[in-house]
Amino acid sequence: MRRGVRMIAYMLFFILGWLNDSLSQKKWDGGGGDNQWMNVLNWSNDSLPSVNDSVLLDNSFVNSNYSVVLPDGIENIAVFSIRIQPALAFNIQLVVPASNTAVPALSISGQPGLRLELGAVFLNGSGASSGTVLAVTDSIIIMNGARFIQNTRTAHATYISKLSRMPGTERGVFEFNVPGAASYTISLAGRTYGDLELSAAAAGGTKTYLSNGSSPATIRGNLVIQQGASYALDFAGEIQIRNDLSVLGTLNLSSSTNSNLLKLSGNLFSAGLITESGTGLPALYLSGTSSQSIWQSGSFTNQISLRVDNEESVTLRTDLMIPYRLELLRGKLISTDTSMLIISNGASLMADSSLASCYVQGPVRKNGLINSNHFLFPVGKDGTQRWLALRNATGDFKVEFFKQSPLGLSAQMGPGVDHISSIEYWSVNTQPTSEATVELSFNDVNSGGVSDMSSLRVANLKNFIWEDAGNSGYTGSAGASGSVKSSQVNWIDQQPIHFTLASSNNFSNPLPIKRVQLSAQEIGADTKLTWIVQAALNPVRAELLWSNDGNSFKSILSSTNIELDHTYSYKVSSSESSAGFYKVSVVWENGEKIESDLVAVRKPTHSSLLLSKVVILGGTAIAKIMSNRQGTATLSLYNNNGRLVKSYSRFLQKGYQDQIIEIGGLPVGLYFLLISDEKGNRSSLKIFKPY
Repeated sequence: MRRGVRMIAYMLFFILGWLNDSLSQKKWDGGGGDNQWMNVLNWSNDSLPSVNDSVLLDNSFVNSNYSVVLPDGIENIAVFSIRIQPALAFNIQLVVPASNTAVPALSISGQPGLRLELGAVFLNGSGASSGTVLAVTDSIIIMNGARFIQNTRTAHATYISKLSRMPGTERGVFEFNVPGAASYTISLAGRTYGDLELSAAAAGGTKTYLSNGSSPATIRGNLVIQQGASYALDFAGEIQIRNDLSVLGTLNLSSSTNSNLLKLSGNLFSAGLITESGTGLPALYLSGTSSQSIWQSGSFTNQISLRVDNEESVTLRTDLMIPYRLELLRGKLISTDTSMLIISNGASLMADSSLASCYVQGPVRKNGLINSNHFLFPVGKDGTQRWLALRNATGDFKVEFFKQSPLGLSAQMGPGVDHISSIEYWSVNTQPTSEATVELSFNDVNSGGVSDMSSLRVANLKNFIWEDAGNSGYTGSAGASGSVKSSQVNWIDQQPIHFTLASSNNFSNPLPIKRVQLSAQEIGADTKLTWIVQAALNPVRAELLWSNDGNSFKSILSSTNIELDHTYSYKVSSSESSAGFYKVSVVWENGEKIESDLVAVRKPTHSSLLLSKVVILGGTAIAKIMSNRQGTATLSLYNNNGRLVKSYSRFLQKGYQDQIIEIGGLPVGLYFLLISDEKGNRSSLKIFKPY
């Protein structure tokens, strides 16, 4: 009996509470035909909201955009909560007009306080001379797609501290569009905004905003500085922008003595001015966790450090002129001839030459070197820094690193140069009459092999001949890392000079990697042998050798007309006498001999799965596969120690096909590629990654 009475009481309590909530909610119906809050005909039940009412501005009754304007004079409006919830594609605006001078003009005592949904705008245009116009006890929620506009000179710090950080508010906009010629201070220290926008429209096109303090600040969305707006920081705390920074006006990163730190996780768009006017040394960090981009049609001026601290990459979309300092801390900065990194006169570029993954991929131009003792260009490609330094340099210099064979430029060697690298070169361009000593880095095994420092040379390409540019000194040691310095080099015209590592001795510094790849492919009842010679210098003889036991070989094909990187083939018949072991032997002019791996050929058994060939192109391996059935297969790549380094599950079509494997980040060396399908069929090949 008592349980039944208690249950009835609970139900009555719930129903009364629901009725009370329903009766206390006020909706806008627009029945008064104007936009005035104080017109009772504009509200449901034709009565004004009171201090205990929850106000809902939506499109239940008004099927269009509309505004609600608070009263003129010094009248205060007090309610429990306000929620502005437009229907999709509509906008609803709540306005404190300039004719209202009450402090506060609007008081909200309940929970959640003021909530702005997608399409909602709260415009605080109060005409009060001072004080806080909006009094909120609980919180202000600006959902993504909603906007709060501070369109008054009055204070805002009290309710900025009430901004909600709940999910879905990361891109809610708080806009400062403050009228008047005087500067206006924005509460930033210790604050968290969604999007933060600064406008000069209400001030007639020009407005200065200030922020100071020492507590860290966070902008979870974008920081946008509109045209005509200027934002000056005197800030000891760190400022984080988790999305983009857009500067159409002016961003003054340090207006006093503080060395402000602004960390940007998104992209940088600047058609305005980023500068500093104080004695501090501010820094703009590009510190995202995904790739970032820079569009800079405006300018950087004065002593600002730009720091790249992104393990992914930062890509230039326009030319970027560095006025003071660029610091490469992590990751690569990507530039091109049409979006170039330019280090201006007197500016510096700082990078740790021992950090392989930290470099500029593309051209770097340094302006205004005057008999410079040392300037390092941390250029690189394919995950590896390969720096070049200029010493005793005068002029403007553009430097770029190329991870490709310089023999494509010319294979002619001048006196003192026996052979050059086959895997890399640098290009240095400057104006005529410029001069410098060029220092090239090496880092085995990424440099093709440095075995003797005394015969190591810098070679430069002039008149299509690789000339000896000397060895005026070196650092490091053979088989490890270091550098070699040229003699003084002079530029006599507008053409770039290409540089690469070279050797004066035929038997040292095997910079041209020499290797022979041999593979076998079953075609019907026969087997096709395919081989390719990859090297920097032309060999004098190549032979295809056969053995029935893998120990004693005889020549079955010989050639003295060998083209590098050309694919040769030989068909082995299905006869029993053709089964055995095959290899290709290549001999160079100095007597040096290089042999391919052994390939075993059996009488074909029409295997249902065959890995016939692997071609290396840059950081990609292309596996040639034959399958006589559709189905899923696993590609497994093992290093020379038998450790699995990569594994892929692929769907194979019936017949011949290519499968791509990314190997760009793997060390140089020998690997084993195994393919197996769900039926237990297997096939494998050895592959060599040259760089």
